[in-house]
Amino acid sequence: MKFGIHLLLAGVLAFGPLGCNKSTSPDESVSANTAGNERTEQPTKSGKREPAARVTERTTPKDRVDNKTAVAEPKPAPRARAMETVPASTAVTVTLLDTVSTDASKEGDKFKATLAEPIVVNGKVVAEKGDKVNGTVKTVEEPGRVKGRARLELVLNDIMSGNQTYNVSTEPFIAVAGSSKDRDAGIIAGGAGVGAIIGAVAGGKKGAAVGAIIGGGSGTTAVLVTKGKQLKLEPETRVNFVLKDDVKLPVLRSANS
Repeated sequence: MKFGIHLLLAGVLAFGPLGCNKSTSPDESVSANTAGNERTEQPTKSGKREPAARVTERTTPKDRVDNKTAVAEPKPAPRARAMETVPASTAVTVTLLDTVSTDASKEGDKFKATLAEPIVVNGKVVAEKGDKVNGTVKTVEEPGRVKGRARLELVLNDIMSGNQTYNVSTEPFIAVAGSSKDRDAGIIAGGAGVGAIIGAVAGGKKGAAVGAIIGGGSGTTAVLVTKGKQLKLEPETRVNFVLKDDVKLPVLRSANS
């Protein structure tokens, strides 16, 4: 009996290590799996996986391409016009577009006119007939304030030439209404350096020359004597002004062209 028990124990001791080698404990299995995962996954410092890098293409927006193709080459700047000096004492004849009168106009009122003749200097046209002109009513005196006579004083402010406006300074044009004893219409001279003065408002006709100055010098004025107490200059009346200072205007063309 004892011999049988000893034999059984010997068998167990002989085959026991083989069984242990073939099986793995649960703890060892978990440890192995964890190590494998550590080798295959590389977590970030925060414990999260890094997402796979995205491949992007750089493309130029369509509108940018269209803009590049639509941009035209800049046009060359236009050549500046040559300038000519119009000397003081040059006569500037204008045709009134507005009515100016002692009974309706006030000092400081503006009036519009156009050049009745081109301005020519040294054979060059610097302002065309019909170019716009702006002026100011400088003085308005109704009848009874100056020996019973109405009085108007006008000056020019600017002239448009070649689509540009140029400031000018002129001697005043002075118009004085006559009394019933005076002739129907005529011109008398006043002021320093006055040359021959011609013109009249014959019978009140529109377009008649008023204060047309020939020659003349600095400080020239023209005094218009008309019949009646009130003084009225209607549209289409032509009035000559004289430049007080030099002014530079662009050369538009040759006077012969």
